[in-house]
Amino acid sequence: TLNAQPTPHHVLELDANESYVELPANLLEGVSNELTVEGWIRWQRLGEWARFFDFGPERLSLAVAQFYDTANISAVIHHPLGVQELRVSNVLTTNQWYHIACTISEAGTRLYINGVLAGAERFIPSFDQFRAGPHRLGRSYARATQEGHRQIDEFRVWSVARTEEQIRQAMWE
Repeated sequence: TLNAQPTPHHVLELDANESYVELPANLLEGVSNELTVEGWIRWQRLGEWARFFDFGPERLSLAVAQFYDTANISAVIHHPLGVQELRVSNVLTTNQWYHIACTISEAGTRLYINGVLAGAERFIPSFDQFRAGPHRLGRSYARATQEGHRQIDEFRVWSVARTEEQIRQAMWE
């Protein structure tokens, strides 16, 4: 992956004491079948459940998170028939900024780390399942407890699946 560091801004600080941000209910209005969610995130400790974001209600959500006290990051889609997970193993360390981008399109789900494609799967969720929300930074649909301490900067949502080149180019804009 590329060596990356965000431009200094006002950073959102999320501690492990149920802190999160509820995003607007209309966040995904106009999104039909493509989506890119991206931002800078820094884990200060790896927690049991340390989400970057979680869109949608229980069992019908899209999330990108670090799970189970590991150095893994995953894009997880919950749907009525089960769970699909795109996992990138052993890539995270504490106290280092990462630019994370997740795209969904007819080509499937892709996860980018620091502007480089880190993993791809063919699964495509139904946008209707998580379009209405809730939409949260730093919290799951179910709970916020035991979330790892992390910082988030430059969070963006696009109604298209951006390419690797577009993601890399916009990282420092």
